[in-house]
Amino acid sequence: MNQQDYQNQTQKRSSAPSTVPRKTAPAVGDPASVHPVRRQRTQKNQMKMRVLQRVMIAVIAMVILVGLLLVVVPMFRVKTIVVEGSSRDSAEIAALLDINEGDEIVPLMIGGLDPETEKAFYNACPEVSSFDISYSFSKVTISIIENN
Repeated sequence: MNQQDYQNQTQKRSSAPSTVPRKTAPAVGDPASVHPVRRQRTQKNQMKMRVLQRVMIAVIAMVILVGLLLVVVPMFRVKTIVVEGSSRDSAEIAALLDINEGDEIVPLMIGGLDPETEKAFYNACPEVSSFDISYSFSKVTISIIENN
């Protein structure tokens, strides 16, 4: 075999179809198209999102549960009403402010007094210049400052 024949055979081999399958680019969107490292990152991110969703659901459930407990639990009901600084009877002051034993404290703490109730109290008690209401678990303290 001479030099010319050898070159012709080499050219024929390189231009002939190969029996070894060539790797072709996978279709877009095909999971195989994602690089293995990128696929691992995506799986980790999905797992993190699932954990985050579960934590969020647990937190929301806890907030709802605590809210229901604050409204329902009897330890957050008025058991004692204390009036300080008034010459009037404690029961009368409490009745004028529409605060009764057994009322739930949470709505009183959040909403405060109705402006109409406050106005009616000042009209019924002209000797009162101001008052403050403080709340604890089962105790309401009404501090009154009377005119001199």
